[in-house]
Amino acid sequence: MPISSSRVCPIVIEREAELTALDRLLTQAAAGHGRFAALVADAGMGKSRLMREVSSRAAAARFQILTGDCREQDRDFPFAPLIDALRQHVMTGPMDLRAFLGPQHEVLGELLPELYAAAAPADPGISSSPEQSKRRLFEAFATLFGRLAATQPLLVMLEDIHWADPTSLELLEVLPRRLAGARLLVLGTARPDEPNPDLHRCLATLRRTREMVEFSIEPLSEAGVGGMLEALLSTSSPPSPTLVASVHKRTDGNPFFVEELLATVPAQATEEWLVGEPAVPENVQDIILRRAARLTTDAQRIVNLAAVAGQRFDFELLLTASRLPPDELLAILHLLVDRRLLVEERTSGSVRLAFRHALTREALLTQLLTPERRKLHHVVGEALERLSSPGQISAETAGELGYHFHAAGMWDKTLAYAAQAGDAAWRMLATVEALTHDRRSLDAALALDDPRAGELHRRCAQALALVGAFDAARDHLEAGLTLARDRGLAHAEQAALHDLAGLYASRDYPVARRLAEEALALAQTGHDRQREALALNRLGNVLTNLRRFDEGRALHEDALRCFDDLGDRWGHADSWDLIGMTRYLAGEAAEARDAFGRAAAMFAELGDTAREASALTSRGLYLAILDGPCASAAPPAAYRTDATDGLRLCRQIAWRAGEAYALVALACADVGEGRYGDAQRHGELALAVAEEIGHDQWQVIALLTLGILDAEMLDTTGALERFERARGIAQVAGAAQWLERLDAWIVYCRQHAGDPDVTLAAPKDNVQPASIGQRRTIIAIAERELAANRPDQALTCVDRLLVGAAGSHPAGAVLLKGDALAALGRMVEADAAYLDARRLASDSGPRSVLWRAAASRARLWRDRDQPLAEQEAATARAEVLALTEMMPDEAHRTAFLQAPEVRPLLAPAGRRRTVDVPAPGGLTPREREVAACVAQGMTNKEIARELGVAVKTVEMHVGTCLGKLGFGSRAQIAAWMVAEGLAVPPQSQG
Repeated sequence: MPISSSRVCPIVIEREAELTALDRLLTQAAAGHGRFAALVADAGMGKSRLMREVSSRAAAARFQILTGDCREQDRDFPFAPLIDALRQHVMTGPMDLRAFLGPQHEVLGELLPELYAAAAPADPGISSSPEQSKRRLFEAFATLFGRLAATQPLLVMLEDIHWADPTSLELLEVLPRRLAGARLLVLGTARPDEPNPDLHRCLATLRRTREMVEFSIEPLSEAGVGGMLEALLSTSSPPSPTLVASVHKRTDGNPFFVEELLATVPAQATEEWLVGEPAVPENVQDIILRRAARLTTDAQRIVNLAAVAGQRFDFELLLTASRLPPDELLAILHLLVDRRLLVEERTSGSVRLAFRHALTREALLTQLLTPERRKLHHVVGEALERLSSPGQISAETAGELGYHFHAAGMWDKTLAYAAQAGDAAWRMLATVEALTHDRRSLDAALALDDPRAGELHRRCAQALALVGAFDAARDHLEAGLTLARDRGLAHAEQAALHDLAGLYASRDYPVARRLAEEALALAQTGHDRQREALALNRLGNVLTNLRRFDEGRALHEDALRCFDDLGDRWGHADSWDLIGMTRYLAGEAAEARDAFGRAAAMFAELGDTAREASALTSRGLYLAILDGPCASAAPPAAYRTDATDGLRLCRQIAWRAGEAYALVALACADVGEGRYGDAQRHGELALAVAEEIGHDQWQVIALLTLGILDAEMLDTTGALERFERARGIAQVAGAAQWLERLDAWIVYCRQHAGDPDVTLAAPKDNVQPASIGQRRTIIAIAERELAANRPDQALTCVDRLLVGAAGSHPAGAVLLKGDALAALGRMVEADAAYLDARRLASDSGPRSVLWRAAASRARLWRDRDQPLAEQEAATARAEVLALTEMMPDEAHRTAFLQAPEVRPLLAPAGRRRTVDVPAPGGLTPREREVAACVAQGMTNKEIARELGVAVKTVEMHVGTCLGKLGFGSRAQIAAWMVAEGLAVPPQSQG
């Protein structure tokens, strides 16, 4: 039976579910529910066909439509698909550009120089930081889309975002949240097999935040392939099952492959030929190359030029590159369209051609030898250069020229154009794109022995450090250092050492210190005060992280004076920010808060949004008050305000690392206010972000915060798991200050589990603690001494934390002092301490101290002032119940209420001691046995082995003893057993 085939399937097959869902998204967008949707599928699965169908339906629903395409070389240029969408739109016909772009015309003019001339340019004297420029562009796009959508529903279609630049992908993360209430649908297509980590990160973020509707386009079934064959083949009857099965097997249900396979069918061929002809190519690449092999020599040259030019290209570029008369080129292009290699894309005022599919271009490129490619890139580059106006080459065109001349090995032109594109990318803080251009510039500079190679090494290293590529960044800096020394360039040598010190500060502080000291020495010999001040801050920060706080602060203060003399406002702000961190890590939380506030205000004035957000977040970090504990002059609510402002700024500029830090700060403020459910939500989200971006330090701080939260909820098992996990990460990173703090918390958890064998090195005697970690260590040692019935030693430890002006003490430490005084029988002093702890916690938190202080007063006065004891017990009980209402779930509430510290508070007063068993304290014989073992300092595991029972049974008996005796700790059980003559204290082993 003779058959013939059409070129493209005229109907959409087996995509009804996707089209129905996309129709629903259009309806929702028209109603003011902005969404982002992605069609994700392998090449040839029909993504573009679905996009055309959606575009048709959106047009019928009176949507405005913007369409932007990504090309492989677009990965090097910021905002490429968005710029393409705007260009295509403004070329559809005459329009008032100023009215279309609206208030954003000046900002977007930076990206659209041909429109910038039509709009009023911004004052060239106005400058801004790279972060601010990028933020302004994000806001400009969001505001433009929101304004367009306010007048008419808007569909923005972005094809092939697997080739999108990282900055565009960052913007796609921001738009769904920024325009959630707009009449907008952003629809993109992507291939999941493209090695683009930025795309994978973007999609993972949008999946996690549930801000994306994702469509995975599956291959056609055998029935679907049959439907395509019936639509494509002009036959008198449906295709036979044998034909359908054969085509489905060869194409794996890929619609493009089906069309390409049928394109090989000779005129008047039969089904038997299509099913059985052994000469039919087995894959699409063979099909395309066989088709190209039948072209004339001129046509082969043109299609190869086109393949090198890109997936899409202008007719004028090909005309200039080919040097053919227009009529001859048009004839060849007609042939290439007829042969199904190219398609024409018409826009008002221009003609653009494209390969029918990305696979078509890829197949043609694979058959070119390297010298052929190099020559063709040279031809295309020169053609593009001739088409560009001298002195008016845009950054986008400069990037394309740098790409082609680099591939051609034309080093002088590569250096000129790639450097221009790299500068533009840095101005917009498009780090990955800047790195691509700078690497091309560096290759050219090295080939030409150009002195700019050293600075380009440094720029590449800065970009690599920002994306977390430590080894590659180090290699560039070391290469730049070698170049500088070989050429005797002291200024460049100092810069390389300075950057190497900053890089090693994340991995190896001793090495960072050596490098920072060398950088400072060179800066001081060079008589450059600004460079010297920067070097002082670098070394000061390294020394701070080595816990040499006084030395670090002194260097920061020297730098501050230098910047003041120079009138350098940014350096002034930077110094205050670093001074704040030095004070914070030294445990001076109140002074640190003041310094961070100064820095934040100055960064806000300077328009440095990222540093403003960081300083605000640091000012809002309540962690030191929970962790040290350190004193604070402000309540948790004040910290919350700063953390919330920091988080808002981080999300505005799509700064993921800053967002993780701000979420940690919010979680800490939540813990301080007893909002435990919110704390867990913010802490878990911070941890998820830190893990997603691979930020070790933020993973540690998030886990530390979540561990402290668990400890506050009396879940020491959960807390221990968090602390040990954080310690593993900190150990790999060599983060000494985190290890010191985590070790103390791990000891705290193990002590509360009844393990007396854990040890912790105490800071030097009679020396005030000089870090948060040392304060936490002293707390852990004091609690150990108290548990071992050595309250005098515990009191000595706590007093070391309370040096300073009255009223500036941490509530938790004052509470612990009260417990030590009570154990010593100094009731009046203990009561004063408990009242002081309550006052401090009411003023500055944390809230958990309130119920603990009331419970301690109830125990203190139980046998001497029953009414007062019952009043305090009622206060503690009310506070406990209020806290349980704010816990994350029922499991945590139940565990908290059943904890030994809390359970006695909930029992009726008359039942706190069992009287129906004639034994001291109402303990049964088994309970007395367990209590005696506790008095000997044995752990639950050791008691279980000694008595031949399960550990859970021991835990139950210990809890029962606490409840019957009205105690809150094992140490109190031990002291009571000794006082009642039921046990002797454990003998010293020394």
